[in-house]
Amino acid sequence: MFRGDVNVTSYDETGALDTVIEMGIYKVKPKQGVWGTLVVFNAFDGAGGVVQKLYNATGAKYRVKNSNTDNLWTDWKSF
Repeated sequence: MFRGDVNVTSYDETGALDTVIEMGIYKVKPKQGVWGTLVVFNAFDGAGGVVQKLYNATGAKYRVKNSNTDNLWTDWKSF
């Protein structure tokens, strides 16, 4: 299900995605460059329960929320 747009500074500065934990598909719009797609899977809000996958024309990467109480994430990993 499409959830809306998320604006980011660039694909290297993705802090705006830290709070995107609702399951769904989002359009990612950097200030410059190609747009992308963020897919969020949410089994539960705690550590290991939220996975973000980010796709654009140059590749794909993913990360996992790694805290039950804080808004902390693993580093982005390519696949």
